[in-house]
Amino acid sequence: MILKTTIFSLAALALLFILRFTPLWDSILSSGSFKSVDFNTLSLPKKRNWILVCPEGFCPLANSPRTAPVFDRQSTQLADQLKEIILSEGNATVRDDTGVTLDVVIRTPILRWPDLVSISYVELPDNQSSLAIFSRSIYGRSDLGANKARIKRWLEKLEAPK
Repeated sequence: MILKTTIFSLAALALLFILRFTPLWDSILSSGSFKSVDFNTLSLPKKRNWILVCPEGFCPLANSPRTAPVFDRQSTQLADQLKEIILSEGNATVRDDTGVTLDVVIRTPILRWPDLVSISYVELPDNQSSLAIFSRSIYGRSDLGANKARIKRWLEKLEAPK
């Protein structure tokens, strides 16, 4: 009986390992259809597996828990820098990039759970800019803080002196 259990367990682990490292796993944990976010009409989900960061007054229907910083660069430069940061971390697939908005699917490193990230760049006076970011998990009721940590990390990298 112990031998059968051990063989079954090893077979299950082998199958998970094979699936995890093939595109099949990503299709099982699909990111589904993806609509770009309109931050002017955004209403927040009831589940707490998301983070929203907006410039002051940019997300009128959603109470953003964090106000986005203002950057001393044009929005096009900000967009280029953030896209470089996102792609350098790996596990990211760009779904749509208009230069003014960016929609990305980010997969967690180990289990590859998909998260959706929508970004809108905001041009401000005096060659300054800001951005709105809505990062949310597709699966589960909680993301264990993954979306918040990701956005915090990205903003810190954007704010760091070059």
